[in-house]
Amino acid sequence: MKAIILLLLFFQWHGDQTSSIDIIQKHYNNDRIEVNVTEVVQSFKTALIEKGILNEGEFEHVDILHKKIYSIIEEFKPEALSIPSFIPKEPFLKAQRELENMGEQRPEEVLFLYAQMLSEKHITFNLHIDERRLIYLNNNDLPINSFEAVFMGKINEHKYALPADSCVIITADARTPFEFVAFVMKKTRELGIRKTVLK
Repeated sequence: MKAIILLLLFFQWHGDQTSSIDIIQKHYNNDRIEVNVTEVVQSFKTALIEKGILNEGEFEHVDILHKKIYSIIEEFKPEALSIPSFIPKEPFLKAQRELENMGEQRPEEVLFLYAQMLSEKHITFNLHIDERRLIYLNNNDLPINSFEAVFMGKINEHKYALPADSCVIITADARTPFEFVAFVMKKTRELGIRKTVLK
């Protein structure tokens, strides 16, 4: 009887050892999306240390991770923190429902959360419209007759990225006719862009 109880305790302990990374990875695998979660977390962690944002001892404290990473998220491009391409969010959202049952957040879950958020900058596009009705995409001239083709090409550079994942931030010169700005915003909506922001 004692042996059976010990065996049950062993299996219960072993079952509790499922890591956040295993759960997240399972959902990316289920959706047939090739993301190596362990690699994403480890390379992001290394980059955070190299940039002096966090030190090794701080990675066990979830509250410190949230505070420090969130504070730098606006100033860094994803490549600078070893996030080379867009990571789709949907499998991670599915994983989070399962992770909630494990209780408190774990450090690797927090690291992946911010890596995924930063990866979205790969498909965040800056459009500037000047008063001559010329459009610039990430500082490069974008002819209006090539608008859709160029945008879709930029999105398609990232595997698994869809227009519905992307975001456009529009700025315009003070004298730019508003009707032209509205026309450009309409074009982004017609492409299925998730969010268009006029600044």
